[in-house]
Amino acid sequence: MNNIKKYREKLGLSQYRLGKRVGLTRQTILKIENERVSPTLETVLKISDTLEESPCEVFCFSCCYKDR
Repeated sequence: MNNIKKYREKLGLSQYRLGKRVGLTRQTILKIENERVSPTLETVLKISDTLEESPCEVFCFSCCYKDR
């Protein structure tokens, strides 16, 4: 599960515009949003930075919430 769409729409970004900002195609952003492909660490960091959120918030990494 990820929150890319939620944070992308919060900033008014289309898949195309997010892709342009992080150097990916709209189709790749769609595949990542729908969890058909796993992004590299570099891509996780680029997307999170562009969406102005932590990687844990955007990608719902369970390790970030272990101690909560």
